[in-house]
Amino acid sequence: MIKINDFKSKKDKKIQKIKFSLSKILNPEEWSLNGRFLYLPTILLILCLTVSMLYFTNTLTRHLGSNIENQLKLITSGIQDEINKGARFAQTQAFSLSLNPEIQKALETQDRDLLKKIVLPYLDRMRVVSGYTSLSYHFMIPPAVSFLNTQDLNVKGTDLSGEKPLASRAGEELRMLWEIVPGHHGLNIQVVCPITSADSLLGIVEVSLNVQEIVTNIQLPKGIGIATFVDKSLKSTLEPDINFTEGKKWIYFQKESYRKILFDLDADINFLSINKKGQIYYSIIPVKNNSGNIIGGISINYDAKLNQKENENAIFYFFNILFLPFLAIISALYLNIKRIKIFFARLRKMIIASHTNDFADRFETDHIHCLEVLHCNHEECPVHKNPSLVCYLETGSEAISPEWRNSCVFLNKYGSCLNCPVYVLRKGDELTEMRNVVNTMMRLWKTFLSRIGQLLDEVLRTKENSRRILSLDEVSSRLEQMAKLTSFSRDIKGVYSKDEVYEQLKYVSENTFHMSRFVIFEVNSSDNRMIPVLDNVPSEPLCKRDILLSPELCRAKRMTEEICSKNNPALCPFFNCDQTKYYRCCLPLVMGGQVGAVISFLIPKSEWDTRSEQLVIIRKYLDETAPVLASLRLLEMSKEQALRDPLTRSHNRRFLEEYIAQFEPLSKREEKNVGFLMVDLDYFKQVNDKYGHQAGDAVLKQLVEIMKKNIRSSDLLVRYGGEEFLVLLPQVEPNMSEKVAEKIRSSVEQYKFELPRGQKINKTVSIGVAEYPNDADTLYKAIKFADVALYEAKNQGRNRVVRFQKEMWLDDQY
Repeated sequence: MIKINDFKSKKDKKIQKIKFSLSKILNPEEWSLNGRFLYLPTILLILCLTVSMLYFTNTLTRHLGSNIENQLKLITSGIQDEINKGARFAQTQAFSLSLNPEIQKALETQDRDLLKKIVLPYLDRMRVVSGYTSLSYHFMIPPAVSFLNTQDLNVKGTDLSGEKPLASRAGEELRMLWEIVPGHHGLNIQVVCPITSADSLLGIVEVSLNVQEIVTNIQLPKGIGIATFVDKSLKSTLEPDINFTEGKKWIYFQKESYRKILFDLDADINFLSINKKGQIYYSIIPVKNNSGNIIGGISINYDAKLNQKENENAIFYFFNILFLPFLAIISALYLNIKRIKIFFARLRKMIIASHTNDFADRFETDHIHCLEVLHCNHEECPVHKNPSLVCYLETGSEAISPEWRNSCVFLNKYGSCLNCPVYVLRKGDELTEMRNVVNTMMRLWKTFLSRIGQLLDEVLRTKENSRRILSLDEVSSRLEQMAKLTSFSRDIKGVYSKDEVYEQLKYVSENTFHMSRFVIFEVNSSDNRMIPVLDNVPSEPLCKRDILLSPELCRAKRMTEEICSKNNPALCPFFNCDQTKYYRCCLPLVMGGQVGAVISFLIPKSEWDTRSEQLVIIRKYLDETAPVLASLRLLEMSKEQALRDPLTRSHNRRFLEEYIAQFEPLSKREEKNVGFLMVDLDYFKQVNDKYGHQAGDAVLKQLVEIMKKNIRSSDLLVRYGGEEFLVLLPQVEPNMSEKVAEKIRSSVEQYKFELPRGQKINKTVSIGVAEYPNDADTLYKAIKFADVALYEAKNQGRNRVVRFQKEMWLDDQY
């Protein structure tokens, strides 16, 4: 029993000893000098070197594989491009041969000698020009009987319908077909094209290119090889004298150096994009026939053994380079780590406090004054009178702030801070230097934030006369808002129309202010209406319909001031929103002393505290927008007046010229049928002579209203002359223009024109009709021909519609 207790006691002591040793190792405060300056740096060095070596090795390996894969992908893409290029060349050749009239004649007469005479020299030239020595032509007569084969001129008369189904299909379907097929020399690009004359099939031309030749001619980097292969079941199609290597599943055509690689891959080719087997990377391009079956492919191989050896050398060199410097750096850093950590912990505390505008915390520094160092007893000295004039790095040649640089009262005596004994005593070591610098920066930072806050309040007109120091978040937010506002102001100055301005406002509302529901009303003073020009959810109107009919009901428009339901939900009776969930805000956009637009939006009550300050910024955006919108309105009014007839408000000839300049190219491209009606009021001069010019003006206005009712809204009405009008029908069915013209003529004939003095008269119109492109090849010529038809209508007795006829135009040229 005693021995057992002794054993347990020894075991417990041993466990306690292990725990004590572990606690010393795991607790940095209990580390010995060897642990701090020898063991720890050694462990860190080994760990860092190990991680660095693993990372470097892994990076090299990944980069090697990535580079090889990228190279194989590029080569694969290049090979596919070359094959597609060869296919396009073969298609071009087949198409060119099918259109050759001499070849068509030779096939029609079945003159084989003539066909040889034409084709063989042409084939020789094409082989030289294209570089494709395997290029060959095979001409067949229906259904697929061999007529002339450039690969074997002695073959003739054999029916190849069973062997060449593609040729039979091309003859039956009368269209060009192509595919990659196994040939006598491996894979061939085969293009067949029917040769026809007057819709009758004369023959079929087959153009062939050898894929192996295309692949062999590609220039490849060192270490990369290419091989083509076909399905072993197709061996019977190959010539007996062709060099190839026969595997388990495939027959290869390649250089000797890649034969072993291809045999290794033969058993498990899976046609993936990039494959790897040992140090061999390979990519395989499958070749399928028109039935979708794989009949062969192209293999691109890359041997990475040389690259792997280079990687190993680089890793060894990297290890030798890093070991000693890394050890020295870790040792040097560790010697001062504790002191530096203490400094940074205090600095962190000060920086965090400064972020919330607390600048009271400072580093403790020894108070050293020039009066003590220099033993100055001159009472007239400004420093003696005001000891605060001596500050470390706040004045002098090395002052942090450029504003105070070279302003020290002692610079004339010492020339530089480095020569000043006070500077030298206060400077100390690097950490002491940083303490003094941080203390100075805290003072300057406090001054800066105080000043920047005042400036931003003045620019944004927020919390006037406020002396509060903004936090860094607030300064950042305000500056970001100012930057976005400046960008917005610059962007809208280059807009072309009001719609662009509204779209800019929409973008800002959604992306800058994150408004989920808003609407912009434009105030139309002339019509006394408010029009919603921008509504992100038009199905849920924010205002009741009364506002749209009478702008004076809008409080924001009437009072020219901001309206918000925050304090008074019943402030506006026309709000159409859920007042229990949202606050409604309406901001007027004042242009030239009047409200030109109103933006109304919702702010969720839960977000009011964080988003209410945005109202100030939104007002600034509206201030920037107002003059731009005012200018665009004036420009729009000026342009509208310049392009419309002031009497009838129909478009004038200047507008017609601008319209046709843009419309004519579109009409030609889209092959539109455009109608032109030249309308002239019969005996209009008699109205002016008998009833006066005011009566004539009234008749013209009523005539315009009649014509507008009888044409579409997309049609164009232009006052072409005094009583002459042009109607442009942008897209009509051929010969439909006369029906529109007759409808107008009939309506005018039945209408009673009311004169200013109460009289009513009947008038008629004569109409000339022309259409583009049926009557003229240009729009202006069609207008002229409509005018010619109008004069013909007048000559025939007026009050009629006349369609332009070619015999009406007697001149040779337009």
